[in-house]
Amino acid sequence: MFLVRRDWKLGDGEWGQHPKPRLPTANHYSRIFAVAAALLAIAGCGEDTPLGDLFHHESPYEEYVATLDRNGLDETALGQDWIRAGEQALTRAVSARLPFRETGYFPPETPAAVAYRLELRRGRTLAIDIGFDTARPGRIFVDLFIQRDTNPPERVASLGKEDSALSYDVRRDGTYLLRLQPELLRGGRWTVVERTLASLGFPVPGLGVQAVRSRFGAERDAGRRSHQGLDIFAPRGTPVIAIVDGYARASTNQLGGNVIWLNDASRGRTFYYAHLDRWAVDGGADVQVGDTLGFIGTTGNARTTPPHLHFGIYDGGPIDPLPFLAPDDSVPPPVGATTARLNQWVRIGTRRTDLRSGAHPEAFPIDVLAPGWLARVRATAQRTYRVELPDQSTGYVDAAAITGADRALTRIELDSGTVLRESPAESAPAVAVLDTKLGAEVLGTFSNFALLRLPDATLAWGASPPAAVSSRGARPQGWPQITTAFPPLDATKLIRRPGTNVVMYRTAAILEFVDGTSDVAKRRFFARNKMTVLGVTSDGEFFVRIPDPGTSIVGFDAYFDSLQSKPGILRALPVFQSGITPINGARPARPPLT
Repeated sequence: MFLVRRDWKLGDGEWGQHPKPRLPTANHYSRIFAVAAALLAIAGCGEDTPLGDLFHHESPYEEYVATLDRNGLDETALGQDWIRAGEQALTRAVSARLPFRETGYFPPETPAAVAYRLELRRGRTLAIDIGFDTARPGRIFVDLFIQRDTNPPERVASLGKEDSALSYDVRRDGTYLLRLQPELLRGGRWTVVERTLASLGFPVPGLGVQAVRSRFGAERDAGRRSHQGLDIFAPRGTPVIAIVDGYARASTNQLGGNVIWLNDASRGRTFYYAHLDRWAVDGGADVQVGDTLGFIGTTGNARTTPPHLHFGIYDGGPIDPLPFLAPDDSVPPPVGATTARLNQWVRIGTRRTDLRSGAHPEAFPIDVLAPGWLARVRATAQRTYRVELPDQSTGYVDAAAITGADRALTRIELDSGTVLRESPAESAPAVAVLDTKLGAEVLGTFSNFALLRLPDATLAWGASPPAAVSSRGARPQGWPQITTAFPPLDATKLIRRPGTNVVMYRTAAILEFVDGTSDVAKRRFFARNKMTVLGVTSDGEFFVRIPDPGTSIVGFDAYFDSLQSKPGILRALPVFQSGITPINGARPARPPLT
């Protein structure tokens, strides 16, 4: 008959992943039980005690890793997989636009972690709420990192051992990474809610940012200086209050008139209240949050304007107060897609669909998935699913674009000699070589492989086109294959950029978003503006035209022309670079900015 493994069923654990396949075998489970026994020995108590409660190091995650190390578990395959999962999650973080809610599932038998990339503003308070529903007592580690240039992420906050909520006052604009990872051999359904809150109360009771009519950075004195605060308009005599505990000092100056300087010694910052009609503080005094400091007026250079408070924040220089005061993000609604598909295999439906970097509609496309392609659902957010492909790439797809994979696409007959593999790769180990013809169901495809369900319900991958004939006797046309979002390059149509030695393949495409910069304003610009790709250079860069010819951007993490009514050059995303071949083996020098 034929040789084939019988212990891999649809919906069980992980699919095989090359080059480190993880088909659940007897040895696999024996290793899990051995590690579990070692973990219980470390605990020295019953299984009702979360292991993380026993460790006392800098952060709960680091304490846990140190304990694994002390007990030799970091040298086991399962321990190494757990550590690697946490490290890889940071390099594969998905984009999250706040406010954000996601519900997912961590299979306990498979080390897993997830990380989110957040763009945060100084002055906001990041609020994270975690729910973790697990069959056995266990903990989920939550760590927040800041990403600075190409340096390794730096941890800035962690969830406490007994906590289900994490709060962090953002002190620097930038990109942050939030990682979730359960203890070893602990899993279950989890929900994370991420949003930002105002870190300070409003300095004028009863009002909010709707009363602000002039913002930070606005030009003053015909451009000779910029506005270093917010102008909050209210009737004369309206009280203004302390928004922190500190020391308040009253003084007078030419621009601000009657002013209050409120020193927050605990944070090393100072708050400035100007144009007051009069003070409520005599000279200087210690004050608490909510104490009245003075009353709105028009003193200083505000005599010709309606009554208002000029409010500023200084910490080594002026800071935009708006993020400190802006309203809290709303609580995100429940996810709009069913959670019944969590940890299940799904199949792309009848149309190609984008695999995107985030759940929000403006997230840029990572790849294009062909009909019939398989993925496993890891989580759901809004009306999307976060899926993992067999090559471990991850992204979001619309919930309406997928269907269950339990029903077969078609039925085929496999020839004798067909090689069945544990993952969709030519170099993947064979799990069976058929010695006779055998009927099988095609559940879905990936790249040049199809996932086959054999008569005993065993799953295995077959190469495309396999040595097979269909039940109707006709040879199949081949499995659906992915096509890149970037059109094929036409090497017969070459153009040369004037004044340079850079040769470009002529093509046409739309590039909707470009990642690779921490500049929030630039990210928003590229998210709003579609760029027409005119060509691809022989040294791996896009030649693009941006719709707004008056826009001038220089130094965008690769390089651009000034973009004043002419195209610019933009570094190609890695997903596209693999298909670009230098002409005659040469890599022309990058042309200078013109």
